[in-house]
Amino acid sequence: MIAAAAAAKRHQVRYGSTWREAMSVSLSAAWTVARMVMRAASAFS
Repeated sequence: MIAAAAAAKRHQVRYGSTWREAMSVSLSAAWTVARMVMRAASAFS
């Protein structure tokens, strides 16, 4: 969550978006990465 908040702040500064939009983008990316990691981990077990 800390990483998502930091990424949201960078996104907000870079693109001038609202905090809500930036958090939405960051959390979507975080969940995508988490799903990919879980799938990769299950493929090796």
